[in-house]
Amino acid sequence: MKKLLATLSLVTLSLSSAPAFAADDPATNTVLIPVRLLSFGVGTVIGTPVAIVKRAATNINKHDKAMAGKFGGEDNTVSRIFMAPFAVVTGAAMGAGQGLYDGPKNSVDNCVEHPFSTASMSLSDKD
Repeated sequence: MKKLLATLSLVTLSLSSAPAFAADDPATNTVLIPVRLLSFGVGTVIGTPVAIVKRAATNINKHDKAMAGKFGGEDNTVSRIFMAPFAVVTGAAMGAGQGLYDGPKNSVDNCVEHPFSTASMSLSDKD
């Protein structure tokens, strides 16, 4: 056990003293331009439908609770069932609009710093 701890501490010390390669080099930034552009495209194509589905699901639940709250309380199962078709229509419509905005926005926000990340494809839970 002591050998394992000694080995782990030596590895940690050697990694902490390794040089950091900063990306301030203009040549590195120039080489990464195609990667960032491709990341933007992939993030937009994949992230927009994902954002639409996530926003629609969230909005359907919110609209169902809000509409049921007007007709008998949001805890009332009968009013939630009765308002569900209306909530699906309004929640899906608003979710589509918000997702069409959020998908490219997430891709633009993350394609430079974190290309091909889950955040650039709207898969992270930051909402």
